[in-house]
Amino acid sequence: MHTLIAAEGLTHLELFAQAQRARGNTVGLYTTTPKWMLHAGMPKDIQYHFYPGPIQILRGLLRNKAQMRRTWENWDSDFFDKIVAWGIEPADMVIAPSSSSLYTGRKIQKGGGKYVVDRGCPDIQWQEASMHEESKKAGTTFEAAAPWFMDRQLKEYDECDFLVVPSDFSRNTYAPHVKAKTLVLRLTGQVRTVNTLPPTVQDRPFTVGCVGGQPMRKGYIYLLEAWKKLNWPDAKLLLRTNINLLKQYPKIMGLVNSMPNVSIVSFVPNIDDFYKQCDTFILPSTDDGFGLALFEAIGQGISCIATTNCGASELLTPERDILQIPAFDSQAIQHALTRMRESPDLRASLAANGLARVKEVGSKGKQSEYFTGVDELMARAFPV
Repeated sequence: MHTLIAAEGLTHLELFAQAQRARGNTVGLYTTTPKWMLHAGMPKDIQYHFYPGPIQILRGLLRNKAQMRRTWENWDSDFFDKIVAWGIEPADMVIAPSSSSLYTGRKIQKGGGKYVVDRGCPDIQWQEASMHEESKKAGTTFEAAAPWFMDRQLKEYDECDFLVVPSDFSRNTYAPHVKAKTLVLRLTGQVRTVNTLPPTVQDRPFTVGCVGGQPMRKGYIYLLEAWKKLNWPDAKLLLRTNINLLKQYPKIMGLVNSMPNVSIVSFVPNIDDFYKQCDTFILPSTDDGFGLALFEAIGQGISCIATTNCGASELLTPERDILQIPAFDSQAIQHALTRMRESPDLRASLAANGLARVKEVGSKGKQSEYFTGVDELMARAFPV
């Protein structure tokens, strides 16, 4: 069987390539990512095809330092989709990200193949409504998707044979007719883990860490509101994020500037070094299809807090592996952080159990949740 991947940037799709090669299927790749930049996990025998996405290339040349307008990115996705559809070969299946796969999927379906949309997030309609509300809370105006771009994504949902998402949280946001053909492929198997818990550091302030790019989707406003109410002058909050993004949200930036014990960490060469600075890690996400940073932190032996809107938390047991809290709730964050600070035993227990669970989930190889999800996808797409 011949399967294809069509994506400007690849993110986690090397897992799909690995799963297909493990099944003995050939894999073709259509991408803007230069061949030398492919992840080490990408099979070496993949059939590589370069197709340009101008904005994606510009972003790479600028090393993501410039903020691209959403309309430019939307145009880029549409352009990439159309040129790939023009040149793509026939195949039994293609998987491609939402927002850049409509014409490619139609071309493969016309030749008798299956069209799979990969979306790492909730339904675009749910997400747009959520972002609009969160923007108002953050003191800014939300740049909504253009109507034509929303329409093309809804057509992708309707026309694809299958939609794959990384969590039940994401799956549950879709309309019933889309949800019925949506499968969950959990993004496990990519996390480094320590062998033993790191030693407790006694001579530093209680330190909380958080990692995330999009401030509204990561729930920074709720975390910062909670931190201000806690008023711990002898504690530290480290936000690993892009300061230029934060500056777009006056209320968030105002909270950061009002508290001297909040630090913005713009870059660390090795993200594991960031986690090692933390006594506790939190993902206060309002919209996180998976949230790999949660597994990364747990993998370094750190006690963690995450919301129910963080897909990775679905693989963990609340009160055993993590503290789980509702999204959009600064009071819940305040309570969870207080519990963590006041109980070193709780932190140690969560860290040990969480690490064991992440090792278990990440050590299954071809039996991982992602590979199992691909097996289910192939069985439904090509029933015997």
